[in-house]
Amino acid sequence: MFLKNKALDGKKIKVGLFLFFICTSESCVRVVERTDFFTGKTTTCCFVECQPNLYVRRCEVNNTADRCEPCPPGSMLLDPTNSYFPFPCRRYDCPPETRRINSLSATGCRIPCECDESRGYSGADPCLCRRKTPSVDINRKR
Repeated sequence: MFLKNKALDGKKIKVGLFLFFICTSESCVRVVERTDFFTGKTTTCCFVECQPNLYVRRCEVNNTADRCEPCPPGSMLLDPTNSYFPFPCRRYDCPPETRRINSLSATGCRIPCECDESRGYSGADPCLCRRKTPSVDINRKR
């Protein structure tokens, strides 16, 4: 297909083949072997390390790499993970007096929620939000 296009010269074809070779022939520093419990089929994958909010998508073809992919919407992965210990993304339910945010609370329980001040709740710990009491000025004249 590429050779029929006369606009491509020999250099572009060589570079393309070189890149194709690099991308398809994984040179794994570390590998992980997985055996399917039901079928007994063993798959060998290149090891990867993923940052928080990325999970390990296991390879399906021998001698290819596992991949780091973003967690689905509404779920999070709080810690790094890797091919040896592929933690799943989790959904976190916020308590009713909180609202969801895109980061973890800096204090208190580590969930992606904060006290919903627009509904009258306050506090640094999203697991211990308190309803604000209205302040009364006792020195106010009637």
